[in-house]
Amino acid sequence: MKLLFENWRKFRNLLNEEQLLIEGRIEDVKKKYPELDEKGLLDILIDKDPSGNQKYLAWAAKQLSQREDPTSQTANYAAANIELYHKLRAHIPSEYKDINRIKDLRDLERIASDTYQKKAEKDRLKAVEAKYKQEAKENSDVIYKDENFLVVRPFNEGASCFWGRGTKWCISATEAQNLFNQYTGQGKAFYFLFMKNRGNFSTTEYRKLHKLALVYDGSTQEFDEAYDATDEVMDMSEVIKVMASNLFGERFTEAYEEAEDYGFVLEGQFEEDYPEYYETIVSVLREQGMEPDDDLEEFWTNAVENEWYEIDSYAVGHFLDNPAGARQEDYDKIYEDADLQNVYVSYDEYEPGRWYYDGGLSFQFDDYEFGPPGDPLELDDYDLEDEIKEVLDDYGVYPREVEIYGNDIQIDIDTEEDYYTTDPMQRFANFVNEMSEIDEKYGNIEKSLIDMFIDQGVLDISDEPVGQLQAKLKEKDLKNFDITTEGRAMKSSSNPLEYTEVGINAGVQQIVGVMGGQSGISSPATSKIIYFFKQNFQSDEGRSYADNVLFDKMDTLLDQAYRDAEKQLSIPGLEAPERKRLVPPLAVGLSPFVYASSQEDKIALRLHIKADAELGEEQAGYIVEFIDFFDENFDSLKRIVGEVVDKLLKEAIVKALESVKEDFPDLTRALGVNESKKKRGIRILLGNRR
Repeated sequence: MKLLFENWRKFRNLLNEEQLLIEGRIEDVKKKYPELDEKGLLDILIDKDPSGNQKYLAWAAKQLSQREDPTSQTANYAAANIELYHKLRAHIPSEYKDINRIKDLRDLERIASDTYQKKAEKDRLKAVEAKYKQEAKENSDVIYKDENFLVVRPFNEGASCFWGRGTKWCISATEAQNLFNQYTGQGKAFYFLFMKNRGNFSTTEYRKLHKLALVYDGSTQEFDEAYDATDEVMDMSEVIKVMASNLFGERFTEAYEEAEDYGFVLEGQFEEDYPEYYETIVSVLREQGMEPDDDLEEFWTNAVENEWYEIDSYAVGHFLDNPAGARQEDYDKIYEDADLQNVYVSYDEYEPGRWYYDGGLSFQFDDYEFGPPGDPLELDDYDLEDEIKEVLDDYGVYPREVEIYGNDIQIDIDTEEDYYTTDPMQRFANFVNEMSEIDEKYGNIEKSLIDMFIDQGVLDISDEPVGQLQAKLKEKDLKNFDITTEGRAMKSSSNPLEYTEVGINAGVQQIVGVMGGQSGISSPATSKIIYFFKQNFQSDEGRSYADNVLFDKMDTLLDQAYRDAEKQLSIPGLEAPERKRLVPPLAVGLSPFVYASSQEDKIALRLHIKADAELGEEQAGYIVEFIDFFDENFDSLKRIVGEVVDKLLKEAIVKALESVKEDFPDLTRALGVNESKKKRGIRILLGNRR
C-alpha cells in the first residue's frame, strides 16, 4: 500500500509539473506577442496544439508575428501544417525533427508535404510488396532447397515479380511491360535459382549472380538458357561456375579454370606459376577431406556438376508435371473478378497450354405477346436477325451469330484477332473486359430491342398510354410541332422560337456605362452574358430553373384558358382527368440547345416534350392537350417563352457584370468604378415581344 501511494504521488507530481510547463509556455508567448493574443490568434494555436504540451506554440507565434497582417486564416494554416508535421514526426528528416530548425511556415508546409508523399509512396510499395508476397505464396512451388541453394518456380506474373525483385528481368518487371505471361504462353517455364552463401562472393558479383533465372523450353522439355540479375544471358557451363562459387568461393572457381590448362595437375608448374590459386584449391580439398594429389576434375564433377544435374532433374520433372502456360485457376480468377451478370464467357484448354474461349448473351421475352392482338406469335416467326444486328451494332457488339428460338434470342460472340497482344493471358483478359462492357450495356440493349420490336410492328403497344399517345398525335395535322417516335419513346419539338433585339447589346452598354467607360470591356461582357444565359439551359441545375420559370408563366395562361373552356380535350379510350385547369406535363422543357448572337442581337430556342414507357394515362392526356393547345396558340407560347427569355437574360447580365469586375480588376479601376457606382441598379429595356 505504501508503494502504491508513493507511485501515485510521483504520478501526480509529474502531472503537476507537466501542467506547469504548459501554462508557463502559454504565458511566455502571450507576454511576448500581445498583439497576436488580442486578435485571438494564439487561442487558435493553443486549441489546435497536437503535442499535448504546447511545444510548437512559441515557434508558431514567432512565424505569425513576422507576417505583415496575420489573420485567423494564417493561424489555421500554421496549425494544420503543424498537425501534419507532428503526425509524421517519426518520418521527418533528422535535420528537421527540431521544429526550430525550420525557418518559416512555407518551409514547414514543404517539409511536411514532402514527408507525407514519401511516406505514402513507401506505404504503397509496402502494400505492393505484401500483395506480391501473398501471390508468391499462393502461386509458386519450391522445388529444391538445401543449405546452399533454393529453386522456385513462379506460376504467374505476381509471383515472378516477387521472387525476381531487384533484377532486370522482363518477366519480373513492375514498372515496364512484364512479359511473363507472353513467354509462358509460348511454352517457356522459369525456375529461379538462389545462391545462399553471400560470403563466397564479392559485393559486386553477388549483386549480379545471387539469383539466376533458368529457362526451360516446352518443345524440348529441357534447360535452354539462363539469365543473371543484370539480364545477361548464360549457358549451362556458366551456371555451373556460379554454383561452384556459391559452394566454395569465387577464388576457387577462378583457380579451377586456371588449373584446367595444366591438366588439373596441381603440384609442380601450376604451383610455381599460381601459388595463391594452388593454396586456394588445396584449402578447399582439405576442407572436403581430400589431398592435393587427388583428382581435382573428379572432385569438380562430384561436388559441383552433380549438384547442378540434381537441380536440373528436379526442374525437368516438375516441368513435365506442370507445363508452361496459364493454369485453370489463372483463367478462373480473371473470369471471377469480372463478376459478369448477364453475359457468359466459356473457356477450355484444348491442349496443354492452349486455350479456346468465346462468349455471348441471351434475351428472354416470354413475358411479351408478339404479333397482332388476339393472335399472338413468337419472335422466331419473324425475320429479325438483321434488325437485331443493327441494334447490337449501335452498342459496339459484333456477334458471330444471332439465333432466335421461340421468344428467346441467343447471341454468340467470338474473339477478334488481336495482332498487338502476344500474351495469351492478356488476350483472354481483354476479351473478358470486352464482355464486361457488354454486360454493363445489357439493360439498354434489351430496351433498344423492345423499341425495335415496336417500330417493326412485332410488339403492339396500342393498349398502353404511350401507344395511345403516339396514335393520337399521328392523327393530328400539327403546324408548329414535329413528332418523332422510337419504340416507346415519343419526342416533340416546337418550331424555333426566335427573339430579335432582345437586349444582349443593350446589356453590354449598360455594363460599360456602370463601369464608367466605353472601350475595352464590350467583347468580354458580351461573351459573359451569352455564357451565363446559356448556362440556364445547358446545365442540369440551370435547365430545371429555366423550366420552372416557364411553368410559372404557363400557369397563368393555362388557368385562364381553362376558365374560358367549355369542355376538356381527351384521348379516345382514356377517361379524361378531372381537374380545374391544365397542368404542364413533367415531360415539357426548354431546349438544351440555345442560339444566342450579339451580332444579330438574337436568341432562338425550342420547346421540347418527351414521353416513354413510364407515362401514365393522366400524363398522356396532358401531353395531347398541351400540344393541341399550343399548336393552335403558338403566338401565346412565343410570348410566354419570350417572358422567360427576358427574365433569364436580365439575370445573365447581372452575373456578367459581377464576373467582368472580378476578371478585369485593373480595367475596372481604370474606368473609375467607385463604390457608389457599384451599388447602382441596372435597368435594361429589352426588345419588344410582338
